[in-house]
Amino acid sequence: MRLTSLCLLASLAVFSACGSSPRYFQVAIDRSSLDSLPGSCYIGGNAPTITDKSTNVMIGQQWTLYDGEQGKSYLAIGDLSNFHLGDASAVSVRGNVIQGGPTSFTTTRTRVDPTRTITTTATVTFTQLDTTAKGTIKLDSSTACTGMCNAPNCSGELPFLGHQLQVNPEMNYSPI
Repeated sequence: MRLTSLCLLASLAVFSACGSSPRYFQVAIDRSSLDSLPGSCYIGGNAPTITDKSTNVMIGQQWTLYDGEQGKSYLAIGDLSNFHLGDASAVSVRGNVIQGGPTSFTTTRTRVDPTRTITTTATVTFTQLDTTAKGTIKLDSSTACTGMCNAPNCSGELPFLGHQLQVNPEMNYSPI
């Protein structure tokens, strides 16, 4: 019993040395701005007419924000994939934890092939971060051509809004 208590105290001391407890947020991401990108995001310079459009539909995710060592923060966002920015390369965040903080988290992906270098970036910025999580996800896609290629560069911004969840970190949660 005494050994169990000592192990529990030691693990709590190690965990608390790494910063505050994780905070969990249920977040709704509004992707509707991607339906009205400027013509410069399309080959030929003209945005197409959208004939199939949904309204009031958000992307729902659960995010976890936690502190690490040496003042670093981490944002676990799950999968942010295939955000299409017109004819520019899609922005996808693979791997689910971004290092940054305290209110901005950026990830960049660079793909190189013989004719071009494609760089996509996603930046999550919190404008409010307490029991409410509010901010934007800025998406950028750029292509530098070394030969013949016809790919536009494009940026977009997705607002998000969420609330902090009250959870017990000692419990195992599973989807229903």
